[in-house]
Amino acid sequence: MTATGNAWQQAPTPQPEQDHYSRVAVAIQRAKATGLNQLILSSPLVMKTGVRTVNDLIRDYSLLRFTVVDAVSTVDDQNVQTWYKLSVVDVLSRQAQVRQRSLPLDTPRALLPLGGSEVLFVVTGGTAVVDGITVTESPVDTGLVLHKDRQYVGGFLLEASGQLAETAALSASLYEISNNEDLTPLGSPEDPLVRDFRDYVGNRLSTLRNTIGRQVPDPITSLR
Repeated sequence: MTATGNAWQQAPTPQPEQDHYSRVAVAIQRAKATGLNQLILSSPLVMKTGVRTVNDLIRDYSLLRFTVVDAVSTVDDQNVQTWYKLSVVDVLSRQAQVRQRSLPLDTPRALLPLGGSEVLFVVTGGTAVVDGITVTESPVDTGLVLHKDRQYVGGFLLEASGQLAETAALSASLYEISNNEDLTPLGSPEDPLVRDFRDYVGNRLSTLRNTIGRQVPDPITSLR
């Protein structure tokens, strides 16, 4: 089964195993049987991580300033996924320990290799074409949809020797930068972390830097 993404490139999709339930394969078979050429999948439920404060982010996660280089949508057995290649402009702070493991086997080859300042970020949701069927899955969090022509600050858990990033608190830990200083939250204004960002650092990049400097006098500023 081959998929093409609606992001900015295309990537092959692994063939689903036939000995276990594949939500996507079953849905595609049903669509073909009824003559449909478009398919919409429901999004899975996600649990928040419990990160509620800026200090939580600084203590346990990595804060990165980044842009989006490219994106690829793929399909696995259960979901449509969008993979973003991020270019890290600045490491504001990095978690003390980064898990040393390889990238997932289904990492899109179109996004490899990674440069020394690049990292992959994958989210559930997107659109891909599989066997002539357009498969769409809404993002689990609309604030996780990133754009190529913008710059962001995000709190991430880095893994795979710093090559793979997972958001600390879904979209609540992502901010778009404007005027090289102002931080606009991509998460809900009612989220505790978003409120703390506003109250504690005033949604200002310079204040965030100063706060990191007070909390971590000698922060790790290398990606790997």
